[in-house]
Amino acid sequence: GQDWSARTKEPDGRIAKDTVVTIEEIQGVHLIVKPREEQTC
Repeated sequence: GQDWSARTKEPDGRIAKDTVVTIEEIQGVHLIVKPREEQTC
């Protein structure tokens, strides 16, 4: 039940709303995220 601020290292600095992301690291109180890659079986 906590809110976190998130940032990305994407070149344009944006990820579309409602995109599922993976957390790459935590820097202080910010999550560094990237779009999650689809997994195929």
